[in-house]
Amino acid sequence: MKTKKKKFKWLKRFFIFIITIIAIVYVGVFLGHKVFFKVPYSDKPTVQSIGNKGFQLGAAAKAQPLTISDFIKVFALQVKRYNEVSSSLWPNNPLVNQYVIADDYKNHQIYLIAPNGHYKKITQKEMKKYGIMRMTYNGGWSAFNKNGIEGAYIALDENALTNYYSFERYQHIGSYDPFSTYAHELFHVSQNDWSSDSESKVNEGDRLDDSNSRKKRMLLIQQLMLAISDKNKRDIHTRDAVSTYIDYKHKNKKDYKIALLKDRIEGTAYYYELMSSLYAGYPEIISTDSDVYHALELLMANDNPMYRATGLPDESYEMGGFAGILLDMQAIARGQDSNDWKRKIEKDPLLTPMDLLASSYQTNSLPAVKKIPTSGEYEKWVGEMEKMQHRGTGPQNIFAFLYDHLYHF
Repeated sequence: MKTKKKKFKWLKRFFIFIITIIAIVYVGVFLGHKVFFKVPYSDKPTVQSIGNKGFQLGAAAKAQPLTISDFIKVFALQVKRYNEVSSSLWPNNPLVNQYVIADDYKNHQIYLIAPNGHYKKITQKEMKKYGIMRMTYNGGWSAFNKNGIEGAYIALDENALTNYYSFERYQHIGSYDPFSTYAHELFHVSQNDWSSDSESKVNEGDRLDDSNSRKKRMLLIQQLMLAISDKNKRDIHTRDAVSTYIDYKHKNKKDYKIALLKDRIEGTAYYYELMSSLYAGYPEIISTDSDVYHALELLMANDNPMYRATGLPDESYEMGGFAGILLDMQAIARGQDSNDWKRKIEKDPLLTPMDLLASSYQTNSLPAVKKIPTSGEYEKWVGEMEKMQHRGTGPQNIFAFLYDHLYHF
């Protein structure tokens, strides 16, 4: 009898201990997210639109939806527009007729959006029929291909919807940005069929301690942006970028090798994101590739802080994406097929958009390598980027992630 009483007391104490730990975790996460590490918030645009009266880009140029139900109408039109142009975005593009399952996880509303823009609410039980595991954080994403349809699941956050800080840096979409995630991550799915090289799959973090490589890639991003934005001197700036890249490739071999896979995979996915997002986000002003390139000229002008990046793999998005855009522009200017570089990059696992851009010039026709930025110039450039992009600090993002997992699962 005494043994049973002791066992009961032990179980009771253990149960109280577990409950106490859970309570501490919940309270700690609540206070961390709501009090000590609040995510920066602005319900008004803080960045001016880009362009002129008839051709404006950015969140400030549009009336933004205030509820998820209103946003779904916008998202559905973006999905429709994407599916209208997707076949032209990449040769033999497999990413056509793509659906979206959009999950407003805080309000427990789920929407199925068809490629033609029609949408309807579905239940969580119906969603599971597509093999989807629910995610409770902004931008949660997974691909699906079941029950006769394919596409992507995306988790939506009503707080991010009304927080300009969360999306106004994505000026190529100009609204709350799940569509950009949809296009970018779907492209990664298609890359599973590309030729791959296991030796290039190296991951050593952001490598911020390699300051020489970071500053060279900063200069390269600046030169690529100049080449895109200044069409009158495009060839001059492109040659500068190629000189910088060749110097980096030969003198920063370790960084180059570590960056190679990301420059190739993330760079091309970012190219696809930029192209598709501009079509989907601005159907009223963008209807052709020429319109897209004009928009990119505007977005890249004046070393736009919204399109800067430092550290691996973040730089790879910009380097590969911008080089891809210039490969398109170069092919068009030379009367060539702008899909040729895309076909080549699928087949060669050691090829990046910058490699292809460099191969289009004779080495002896290139200018001398420009002086790399000083540490002070680099720190200023990064500081302006961080101030404008409002990505939040590590603790802010961690506590927001934990809060959504604990309180909205």
